[in-house]
Amino acid sequence: MAATVSLACLAGPVLVPASASADAVKVEKAEYQKVQPGWKINRVHKLFDIKGRKVFQGGGEAIRTYQGWAQCIRVDVTYRHTDAWRVESKRAWVDTDCVP
Repeated sequence: MAATVSLACLAGPVLVPASASADAVKVEKAEYQKVQPGWKINRVHKLFDIKGRKVFQGGGEAIRTYQGWAQCIRVDVTYRHTDAWRVESKRAWVDTDCVP
């Protein structure tokens, strides 16, 4: 019986490009400043190039958090559902639990 060796083992490590993720993409300060109340959620995600992470949804309101322009800066955007999910408010804050 002949031994079979996988080509993957012979080829060595394979480099796979990293995909964009919530941890890799940051919201720049200029992008944050552009966002205005009334903008649709898709417009915000297109500007930020990231969907962020939903931290709350209920009662016609949703809050999403995004990685800010500096290591411990977080950006929260509150959306209100009327005819669509639209920006109600936004805030940038320092995450005091962040370990630089």
